[in-house]
Amino acid sequence: MVSWCKHGEGEEMGLAMCRRRQLDRGEKGVVYCSSKAQCERLAGELGCGYYHAENVDRADRLAEWAESGGYIVATSALGTGVDFLGIVFILHMGMPWSMIDYV
Repeated sequence: MVSWCKHGEGEEMGLAMCRRRQLDRGEKGVVYCSSKAQCERLAGELGCGYYHAENVDRADRLAEWAESGGYIVATSALGTGVDFLGIVFILHMGMPWSMIDYV
């Protein structure tokens, strides 16, 4: 499913979709953001971990998420070719930088 939100409504809609989409045990969701500040803020609001280039313990957070599931909020530093078992939900907050980032 692809939904386009009006300018200014995207973040609220995205958070609502994540809160509504309860993940089963072991399922994973990724919320991609375009900035580190937005990444940290949304992770705080969702109560989950975040991953970006300046996060010094990003490898530990990624390993924890891969093991336990749930949501992780990330910038493109996570990469677009992630292949973790159990990813069932991906949300882009705003327009991805390129078609490769979207896919």
